[in-house]
Amino acid sequence: MLVAEATRLNIDLMEANEPDNPALAKYTTVGKLFRGRSHVDPVGARVFLVHTLTTWAHQLQLPGLADFGVTEADIPKIVAHSRGFSMKTNPIVLTDTDIAHLIRVCL
Repeated sequence: MLVAEATRLNIDLMEANEPDNPALAKYTTVGKLFRGRSHVDPVGARVFLVHTLTTWAHQLQLPGLADFGVTEADIPKIVAHSRGFSMKTNPIVLTDTDIAHLIRVCL
């Protein structure tokens, strides 16, 4: 369930703060592939990518974090322990506030 929301967050932050980040072009390419059209504008392609990931998550009935017992009270602890290997490969540095927002959205 985190993939769609993490992708949305990364795209939103890069569009706002790092518009030249090469990861945006990669997200655009994947969105165009999913859309089946190479002439889709970059923003539209990225919107379609997030839409597709969100649709798949709902179709697959992926559980949210709350389904695993995660609550609002757990967010600070999760944020504090979120700086592992996977964060090193994230295309943009996420603040603790960004991570907390992501977790909150996925509850």
